[in-house]
Amino acid sequence: MDFPDLPFLRTFVTVYECRRVTEASARLHRTQPTVSYQLRRLEETLGAPLFERRSARLVPTPLADRLFRFLGGFARDVQAVLQGSEGDRPLEIAAVSGFGR
Repeated sequence: MDFPDLPFLRTFVTVYECRRVTEASARLHRTQPTVSYQLRRLEETLGAPLFERRSARLVPTPLADRLFRFLGGFARDVQAVLQGSEGDRPLEIAAVSGFGR
C-alpha cells in the first residue's frame, strides 16, 4: 500500500469534522470537485470507503473513526513541533537497536 499524500489526509480530517464536502471545500479554500477527488483517491489508496454517503451528509465508517483519532494525535504533535511549544527542548527520536533479531 502506498502512503497517502499529506494534503489528502488534511482533506480527510476537514471532511470528517464538517461531514459535508461543500463545507469542507470552503474551509480548505478548494473547489468541491477537488475535495471529492482527494477523498476518493485516499479511499482508493486505503482500499476501503471512509464515509457512507447519505444525501448531502457523510457518515464516517469505523475505519474513518480510527484514522481520524490517529491523525488527530499526529496533527497535534506536528503542530507542537512547528510552533516550538516544547520550549527550547530538542526533538528526541528513539530507535531500537535490535530490530528484527
